[in-house]
Amino acid sequence: VVLGGDLNAELDSDELAPLRQTDLTDFQDVRKAPREERTSIIHIPHHGEALHQVIDYILISPELKEKVAAGESGVYRYKGFYDIPDPLPTTMREKFRLPSDHYPLVLTLRY
Repeated sequence: VVLGGDLNAELDSDELAPLRQTDLTDFQDVRKAPREERTSIIHIPHHGEALHQVIDYILISPELKEKVAAGESGVYRYKGFYDIPDPLPTTMREKFRLPSDHYPLVLTLRY
């Protein structure tokens, strides 16, 4: 099983408690990715600093854990002209320049 999407909440939230009762695992846990690498959306309030949120997930069955190609999986960062990842936005103007308000998740499985 592979279940992915914008779940609009952190995985440890009350809303997602039913998912935690399954045997599904966040592929980012398999990769041992630090939280800062998992940011999939930036919320920029009118006053204050940008909030880095993790609300997009790809959850996988236990039998797929060993098939995750960790080096080819993760959160895709949009790139600039020289194919260098752009820094995460800190203002609404920077955020509006992105192709989407979410950063895509990429999961590569090796069979």
